[in-house]
Amino acid sequence: QENLQLGHFRLSQLDIAAIDATFQPDSHPNEGAKKKLSNGWKSFKDQNDPHLRQGFPCVTIDQLITRLSDAMVEVRAQSGAVRRLDLNSWPVGSICNPTDAAAGRLGSILERSTQPFVILPGFIPPEDNNQIVADLRARYPVPHRPKTHCRIHDDGVADNKRDGDMRCENKDNCHLWSDVCKRFMNSSFITKFTHSYYNRILPHLSGVWASEATATIASLVRGRGANSGGTWHQDENTVQGFLNTSSTPLVPPDVSPQVKCLSYNGDTHTENAPFTMLIDYNSTDMLQRLAPRGFDFKRRRYRYTDETIKNVTEHTSAFILELLAPAGSVICFEAGSIHHGKQSILGDRYSMTVYFRAPGPPHGFNPPKKFKPPKPKRVMITTS
Repeated sequence: QENLQLGHFRLSQLDIAAIDATFQPDSHPNEGAKKKLSNGWKSFKDQNDPHLRQGFPCVTIDQLITRLSDAMVEVRAQSGAVRRLDLNSWPVGSICNPTDAAAGRLGSILERSTQPFVILPGFIPPEDNNQIVADLRARYPVPHRPKTHCRIHDDGVADNKRDGDMRCENKDNCHLWSDVCKRFMNSSFITKFTHSYYNRILPHLSGVWASEATATIASLVRGRGANSGGTWHQDENTVQGFLNTSSTPLVPPDVSPQVKCLSYNGDTHTENAPFTMLIDYNSTDMLQRLAPRGFDFKRRRYRYTDETIKNVTEHTSAFILELLAPAGSVICFEAGSIHHGKQSILGDRYSMTVYFRAPGPPHGFNPPKKFKPPKPKRVMITTS
């Protein structure tokens, strides 16, 4: 139904009812007696859900860490520049006991470049997924702009120049109007996960500084060619120059550790703009490959061209990894690692993203001029 709408077709309520009825045969083929087998699309999906079918109602934190580790071994054993990690077939449900200790365990495995993400299956309940999807569809400004709407972001515009990444951000941050976003933003589990990561990676700040969730945006990516985040990049909320003033101005310092948590509120596959990361790259090498000045119209410094990413994946051990997962999954990732959203081919992607404060001054964006070598001082010499 969703794909038909993208093609400007419509199914009437009678059409939908007729399709639903096909999943409700009058009798069981083996028993002959009248018996309802399903209740429309929802029940059809439940009957074919691998989590329920294989009898795994939840996953322990140890099982999840082992599964993530094994999955990374498998993708590293593959060949090719682009690889996929697909949770849609994983026989696990949500975390059995999402305690602070469990969140701390997950925070201990996050590493830039080599393990820059963890995936929490079934973290957002189905009713919350359905609500945020409905809210985002109602606010989409194309082709007709509703009274309450969010804008198409200037990064990742679709090929037709109308659709793209609709973001409810800034004054339209979704935690300001959505209870679903508020619950996600105030989750003690992802907050503890973030604290655990920072306490390990920046031990000198432990006890004197703690990250906090600053905002939650909601996004609907629609249209062929649309994506989230624009070009390949590292988030640049702060750079390590704020933490270590000895860095030379001749070489851009690496960005500081930083965390975001992204939810998939609809099933996300390779066609509908999945979140994508560059894995196993050399950070020092990549800082020498930053896109030239003038590449990014917003003067953001930590951007990379497609040609650079292609060259790196062809001549080093680095590879692109698409993260595919069912509705309700949450990806918590180290946003200082190189990433972006894949360009959409077909279908919509619905998501929420929680932003956590990184160490250093708020809004610590460094424009390119920060990386220019200092001008030599003029010295006046007088003679007598």
